[in-house]
Amino acid sequence: MTCKECQQMIPDFLNNYLKPKELKRFIFHVRACSQCYEELETYVIVSLATQVFDENADVSYDIKDLLEKDLNEKENQLRRRKHRIIFLVVFILTFLILDVILTIHWFNA
Repeated sequence: MTCKECQQMIPDFLNNYLKPKELKRFIFHVRACSQCYEELETYVIVSLATQVFDENADVSYDIKDLLEKDLNEKENQLRRRKHRIIFLVVFILTFLILDVILTIHWFNA
């Protein structure tokens, strides 16, 4: 992923619009590229400032902490999704194996 692609994805990242594959690539790039991380951080600052002015919200100002928590949560979401897919594949394979065994047993009976 290029920096330009990454920076174009920042609004979608902040609005949770990225698909899992895009999110994985985005997070990987942001973690490795200090320039894109700083760009993301700037977007987060602007977003928080907008919230404060629009809603008079009581918002934490520890930007790095908020950004790290958000990145970590989205990485955890990706891991949970991967585990659900693995579980589903194992379940389906187990079902198919049992079906084959029962079919063989039924024909041999």
